[in-house]
Amino acid sequence: MYVLLNMNTHPKDQPAPNSVSMNSPAPHEPDRTRTSIASRRRHANSLRRRNRTGPILTVTCLVVLLGVLVFVNSMRKRTPSGGEGKSQTQASEHPQQSLPQSRNLTGQPDAQVQSTDVETRAAKSIASDTVTENAQADEAAISEIAQDDSAGLVGDDRVRFDELLQSARRATDSKQFSLAEHSLIAARNMANSESEFAQVERIAEFSQYVAEFWRAFDESLQDLEGTEIQHDGRRMMVVSVRQEGITIRDQGQNHGYAFDELSPEMVLTIANRRFSQTASSDVFRGAYMATVPEFGELKARQLWRNARSAGVEFGDLERLLEEQ
Repeated sequence: MYVLLNMNTHPKDQPAPNSVSMNSPAPHEPDRTRTSIASRRRHANSLRRRNRTGPILTVTCLVVLLGVLVFVNSMRKRTPSGGEGKSQTQASEHPQQSLPQSRNLTGQPDAQVQSTDVETRAAKSIASDTVTENAQADEAAISEIAQDDSAGLVGDDRVRFDELLQSARRATDSKQFSLAEHSLIAARNMANSESEFAQVERIAEFSQYVAEFWRAFDESLQDLEGTEIQHDGRRMMVVSVRQEGITIRDQGQNHGYAFDELSPEMVLTIANRRFSQTASSDVFRGAYMATVPEFGELKARQLWRNARSAGVEFGDLERLLEEQ
């Protein structure tokens, strides 16, 4: 009854001394908060350490794996295959029966020498195959040329081709070099074999040498007036040089000549003022002589042979004389 009275003495609005209000904070709540923060910090630090050590471990594993692969590869190279591996295994099981690896005069093991010999033989085989292929290619080229020659121009085409060559030759002899070039271009377009192309090139070379000879003659005329020349065993004076011809004083008398009236010997005398006395000049002089019937082919051949024997290189112009 006392207890009941005592409980009723407290007002309803005031809590009991020993009771805990629902709205008041728990006595140990601050400690729990600090503990939660600390655990979170430890967890974050753990994550940081994992993030730092993760790449290091990965790189370390890769390096170790690479080292293992290199080691295994080197062991494979050292270990022969087949029966040799078995014999070496037996030798390692019985050390007292194993023999030192023999070496040759170069100081290399026999296995390396055998490998070198194999590589040498392989290289020789490749070189031999290359030579064989080149020889076969040369034979094929020769066969192609032979077939090409057999497929030369025939009929009217051949007649037209020969006419073009003859036209080029006549134009060269008459100093109509542009006409000769025109005929040679047409003949070159018609050529259908190696021999026909060679014919065109011989006349083209010949025409070039003749043109060079006449160029030297024209250059010599530039300073010929008032000079003395040696011709036909006599000394002559060139009185004047005009567009239509020249005047020469010989044995006390003046003689006028048109350029196409000059003798071939006089033309050579004037042109030789620009030519040096060398074997290469004989090629040009011989080309001019081949165009003049008075000289004939014999003198042209002689000059060309002298030039060739002296080491001057040029085409087979003598064959040109046989083809005309």
